[in-house]
Formats: sequence, C-alpha cells, structure tokens
Amino acid sequence: MAGIVAVLRSLWVSYWRMVKRPGNLTAGHQGALFIIVGLILFKYVQFLRLSALDLGRGSTRRLEVLLGAIFVIWMFPLVGDTQFGALRRSTYLPFSSHQLYVIRLLSPFVALRSWVIAGASAGMFYWLHYTSQPAAALVAIVLFVTFSYFSGLAAADLSATAVGRRCLVILLILASLGVTADAALTGHGVMVEMRRVRLLLPPHLVGRILVGERVVGSLALLAVFTSVAWALSTLATKTSLQGEPLRGSRARTGRGLPILPGKFAGLVAKDLRHFQRLPDLYFGLLVVIVSALYLISAPDPSVQVLWPILILYFASNVMAPFNFFGADDAVGFDRYMLMPLTGKMIILSKNIACLLLVAVQTVPLVCLVVWRMGWLMGFLSLIEVGGMMFCYMSWGNWISISHPRRIHFHRFASEGPLPEILLGVVFGSLPGVLGVAVAVKENNSFSSLIWQMTLIFIASFVIYLGSLSRFGKAMEQRRESIKAALS
Repeated sequence: MAGIVAVLRSLWVSYWRMVKRPGNLTAGHQGALFIIVGLILFKYVQFLRLSALDLGRGSTRRLEVLLGAIFVIWMFPLVGDTQFGALRRSTYLPFSSHQLYVIRLLSPFVALRSWVIAGASAGMFYWLHYTSQPAAALVAIVLFVTFSYFSGLAAADLSATAVGRRCLVILLILASLGVTADAALTGHGVMVEMRRVRLLLPPHLVGRILVGERVVGSLALLAVFTSVAWALSTLATKTSLQGEPLRGSRARTGRGLPILPGKFAGLVAKDLRHFQRLPDLYFGLLVVIVSALYLISAPDPSVQVLWPILILYFASNVMAPFNFFGADDAVGFDRYMLMPLTGKMIILSKNIACLLLVAVQTVPLVCLVVWRMGWLMGFLSLIEVGGMMFCYMSWGNWISISHPRRIHFHRFASEGPLPEILLGVVFGSLPGVLGVAVAVKENNSFSSLIWQMTLIFIASFVIYLGSLSRFGKAMEQRRESIKAALS
C-alpha cells in the first residue's frame, strides 16, 4: 500500500509542476477560466432544475440528455490522462497487476478536473427531492456514475492498443447511428428498430427508476452494466500496460501526395500520421457521419440544420490546427532548422496537412448536399467550410507558436491555455455563425446570399494570409522557446 501511495504522490507532484509551469495559470488565464467555468456551472444548474421539474411531470427526456452528457464528460479526464506513461513505467516496479490497477483507478484524481466532474455528478442527487423512491434513485445515480467512470477508464486504456481503437471506433459509429435514428427517423425499418435499444441504455434505466417504473429490474440491469464496465476496465488496463510501443507505417501515408513539391510531401505526410492519432479526429468524423445520415434520411434537409452541425464539427476537431507542433519533440523540431525552409513554409506544410484532413472528411458531405439540395447549396456549403477552415488555421498559427505543448498520441489534448482555445473556437466558428445568420434571413435572395457568403470567405482567406506571414516570422524568432516547450 505504501508503494501505491508513493506512485500516486509522484503523479501529483508531476501534475502540480505542470500546473505551476510559467504561462499555464497567469492571472489573466485564471480570470477568464473562472468566467467560463461560472457560465458552464450556471447552465448546468439551470438544466438540472428543468430536468427535475420534468421528472415531477413524469418526463425523463431532458434528464436522459443530461445523464448522457455526464457519461461523455467523464471520458475527457480519463482519455486525456497524460500520466499514463508514468503508470506504464511503474510496471518495472515490484507491483502486482491488482496493485497496478488500483494505481490506474486512482491516478485521474490527482487532477483537479476529475474532482470538478465528480462534483457535477454529485449534483444529480438534487433529483432525489422529485422522486417517489429516493433510496432506489440514490443507488441508481451512484451506479451510473460508477459505470461512467469505469467505461471512461476502459476507453482510455483501449485507446492505447490498435485493436482497442478499432473496437472503440465501431462502437462510436453504432452509437451515432442509434442517436440519429432516435432523434430524426420515424416510421418502420431497420434504422428505426435501433431506437428500441435506447430502452436498455443506462440513462434510460436511471430515468425509469426515478419515475418509479420497473425499479428492481432496472437496478439489476444497471448493476450488470456497471459490473461489465469494471471487468472491461481491468482487462483493458492489464492489456494496455503490457502493450508494445506504437508503430506506424511511414511510407503508406505519403504515397497519396505526389503533387506536392520537394520536401512538402514528406512533411505533410508526417503531420497527417500525427493527426490521425488524435482521438479528437474521430469525434469530428462522428459529426460528419451524423450529418450524412441527416442528409440521407431527412425528407427536406435545410442549411439551418446542416451548417450548425458543420460548426460543431470544427469545434470538436480543433487540436490539429491549434497545436501543430505538439507531436514533434525537440529532436524533430531541430530537423526543421536543418531544412532549407523558412518559418512560413513550415507553417504552410502544417496547414496543408490540416486542410487535407478536413477535406477528406467534408468533401463527401458536400457531395451529399449537392445531391439532396442542389449545386448552389453545395457551393455555399463549401464556402462555409472553407471560411471556418481558414479562420481556425489563422488562430492556430498564433496559438501553436505562442503556446506550444507536447501532444500525447491517442489521448485527448486536454492541457493548454483553455481561455485561448475557447476564444479560438469562437473566432474560428465566426464565418459559420455569420453564414447561418445570412441564410435564415427571410428576405435574402439567392444572389444576395452568394455574394455575402463569398465576402465572408474572402475576409477569412485574407486573415489567413496575414497570419501565415506574421507568424512565419514569429516562428523563426521563437524557435528556441518552442524547442524548450517540446523537450
């Protein structure tokens, strides 16, 4: 037990040093962070109260949405746990597999964010005042939070192995199909039959217990889900701690880039390999899948629904443009200096990799828009995507140079200047928001919509060109500080 405490203490010390590192928590960052957390807390309390009022009327729809959000949020401090490397090094110490699992189980709580999420989860006890069976409701909420934690732990450790990542991608695709079928489809058919799966999901089970329906059976099924999640987490932890280092093919990714001149093909291929190892990419892919299902299944698709989904796509996929040096270590960064490339050319290669990544995911979606909504809407959707892409890359060129930090592959990049990242999401989403605002105006003709959207795109492109020139020079001036941050 003393050895486990010592390992956890070392994890806490390393985390505290990271937090106290200059530039991570300045006074300005703290003020902006408190404002953001306060707004999120206010909305959470408001949604919690509304769901409790719905519960008093026998409705659990809003409650299930909140439970689903809690389940997803638990993934981020676990899949984003950067201390996993220290845990893998603990396998060289005289610890049994049981002791290593205990260390893994407790290690996420060295970070403050885990305690914040635990506190938010405890807020669900507020529902006990609105249920006829508070004892059963208490057990259900505890089981659900435990299930969410074990599921996040299993997902985090499965993401450290290739087979585990494939399984997670399949599960996420199936979950996206189910959510889309439940939210958008009506009538009969195979997709609609997937809606019945919702009746067996833990959020619905908790809601059914809170309204007093089939309490014993729902509690038993929820306990089974929790036990399975615990067993899966133990197996995933054991497998991932004993796993081999990641390997990847270097030649395969670069074969599709023959049109790029000189060393650009190799640089872009390298960055594409790095971006493919970010879990944020797959959440963006899920948004694209949901958008495609909407375009295929909706009887009358509209840009008022599609374009906000595209805004969500970019917001869920920001780590590639916002930290493009994060996958390079100090030695890799030195190689840039040995190449006959300017800072502007190096940043351009990073931007091209990011642009190709977005294009591969969104071009098929634009083709679906052309099929369902016509060439004009396809063209305008392409302009919408391009405007947001240039704004995200413009902000990313600044934040990647000003706040470089290491990225841990197959882990959510949760570290970094949160206020700057959130402001970057707002700035990058601005062309999309303006596009939606222009599109919903009733008195807007097609010709007016085209020139307004084109003007937004041109402004975004001009901003990007300015950032490329400005921060290309800044990179050459700050190369030593960037190298130090990556070491």
